[in-house]
Formats: sequence, C-alpha cells, structure tokens
Amino acid sequence: MTGAGLAALVLAAGKSTRMGRDKPLLALGEGTVVERVIDLFQTAGITDIRVVVGHHGERLIPVVQKAGARAVFNSGYEGGMFTSVLAGLKTLDFRCAGVFMLPVDVPLVRPSTLRRLMDAWRRIPGKGGPEMDAGRAILHPTFQGRRGHPPLIGGGHIADILKWRGDGGLRTYTAEWERCAVEIPVADRFILVDMDTPEDYRRIADGQFCYDLPSPAECAALMVEVLAVPPSVWGHCRAVADAAVILGHALNQAEGRRRTGSPLSLPLIRAAALVHDLAREQPDHARAGAAFLRSMGFDAVADIVAVHMELPPEREGRLEEAEVVFLADKLADGDVRVTLEERFRRQAARFGGESAAAAGIARRLSSAQAVRDEVERCVGRPLASILAERTHDLSASARGD
Repeated sequence: MTGAGLAALVLAAGKSTRMGRDKPLLALGEGTVVERVIDLFQTAGITDIRVVVGHHGERLIPVVQKAGARAVFNSGYEGGMFTSVLAGLKTLDFRCAGVFMLPVDVPLVRPSTLRRLMDAWRRIPGKGGPEMDAGRAILHPTFQGRRGHPPLIGGGHIADILKWRGDGGLRTYTAEWERCAVEIPVADRFILVDMDTPEDYRRIADGQFCYDLPSPAECAALMVEVLAVPPSVWGHCRAVADAAVILGHALNQAEGRRRTGSPLSLPLIRAAALVHDLAREQPDHARAGAAFLRSMGFDAVADIVAVHMELPPEREGRLEEAEVVFLADKLADGDVRVTLEERFRRQAARFGGESAAAAGIARRLSSAQAVRDEVERCVGRPLASILAERTHDLSASARGD
C-alpha cells in the first residue's frame, strides 16, 4: 500500500502560546515533534508531505526540509489555524486525489491508522453519487466512537475549501458536508491525544503512553470494531486475559521469582491474551495473527501470539509472558474456565479419531502440564488456588491496566 495520489498537510505555524515553547521543535524520541510527524506519513507511504510554518518559521524550515518534506510559509498565521489550511491547500497539485490534515501537536498517531484510512478510501467508488464519490468523501478515524486526527479529505473538496468564507473554518466546512463523512474505527487511542501544555508534553515525552503496546481499550477496538470477531471469540479472549493476568501477578509476587527473575510485564500479558485469537477463522491463525500485529507495530505482542497454540521446543523450561498466555489459553473453553485435563479431553472427543490431531493434542497437553507444574512450583500453590483470585480484586497496576 502506497500513498500515490494522496498528500499530507502538517499544520505547524502556531505560536504555541500554552506550551511556552515551539511545539514542532520539542524533542521527541530520536528527533523533534515535527520530524516524528513527517516520519509517520513517510512510514505509511505518503511522499507528498507539506508542513505549514509561520511563527519562528526560519528555525523550522531547515528541519522540515532535512526530514524530506516541503515547508510552506503562512504569513497570516496569526489569523488562526484555518489560514494554515488555506496556505497549504493552495500549494497542492490540482490532481491531488485526497489530503490528510494533521496538527503537529498530535504526534503519536500510528502508521497503521493512516493505512487503514487509505484502504477504506480506495474502496469507495470513484464515481458514485455525491455521497459515494471518493473525491468527495471525508474520512474520520474514530476511537471508542470519538472522531480524531487526521481526517482524509477527498481532493474534490480542495477548491471549495479554498473558497470557503464561513465562520468556524475547516470544522464548519466539513460539518456542511456531513453527508460525505465516513467514520473509520481504528485501534489507536493516539488520534485523540494532543500536546497543548507542558504537562501534555511531559506525558508524551516520558513514554507514559507505552506506544509499542496496545492498551486494553485499543485491544477491544481492534477485536470488536476493526476486525469484528465473533462475540464468542472475544469472550474467550477476555477469559484468557483474566486468567493470564492472575497467573502473571502470582508469579511476580512469588519470592523465588523476585530473587531470580525480572518481573513479568502484565500489560504485555493482558494485551497478548486479549488479541491472541484475532485471526481465529484463518488457517494457521497463530501465524496469521502474529503477522497482522507486526504490521501494526506490536512486535512483542506478535511474538506471544505466534506461539500461543503450541510452544516451540526451544522455549522448554522457560516461564515468561508467552508461557503464561499459552497456559491461560488452555484453561478456557470458550469463556468458561476449565482444567487442562477437561479442556484437552473435550478436544480429544472432537478430533481424537484423527491420528495427527490426536498426536498434536497430546503434545500440547504435555507442554501445558509442564508449564502448569512450573507455575505451581514457583508460586508454591496449586493452580486452582492461584486462579481462585479474581481479576477485579487486583489493583489497577496489578491488572496491567
């Protein structure tokens, strides 16, 4: 997927009054905020990136150009953000098929969100009626039902926006064309996260959002809204997540593990458990699910999902996040918690007539029993006793929320 025919406008001309410093040039990751936003679009395949500058433009322009984007100077930036929208749109090629519009102070949007918007936009007929024409479509990413940034605006609107004289700027214009709006659910809480104040910036710069790991809410959005998995699959994943978090918490509390091993990441365990069956209806669903998660940038989660069905021999004797999710998955039949023996007895009843299936069932049962035995040895209690604890009785930090 490339962004051929599409452009991106990054709005970075403001005075950053509430921040007290130029937001585009604040440090973020290995570069600056504006460089991160430019890289976001480049990663998603957009090559025509224009950054509208104004206040302290002389400082910003060299950074923009070095990052591979075009700087557009807005001499009237003090007139508000819509003047930057107009300044940027004026420079676009008349053949521009569509344009992303992103304020520079929304720097954590995921590349997968842009790719999802582009996929949806390309599925809209090129010449339908005014409500179905890709050139007139206005796509809004949504998270938990709330619209966020960046919208993807069909190129058919550019000339009309340039002539727009209504109050309220771009927001009012798009409201006038609500009949062309298409909401695209995304598993990306960062479409709603802006950076207006020093406190906002500290939260973002300090990594408090754990960017490389989907939050529980993002996992729910991915499974329910984006992929629309069957309710039975989502119910199973939630049951597995509850068991996995309880097991991970118990292991972290075990005195022996505290002395000899680093704590297990409960947020990682929860995320992997919540999405482990995202590709359940595909062949080799563990591998397919892992590949999908890697495309979203969730490599650590993908590593666990890839082995949730069957642990490879090289993991024998290990007790890490992957083993916890693997075991928890075998302790849930649908959304009902069961013993290992009961779960595999039911599997054997369904597939036991096939010799290859029976061998695989026996192999996975043996592997799960080995993990269970190691958990019980480490914690010092039977598995049933460990699982008697309820997830909602744990503190938020202990749950990995």
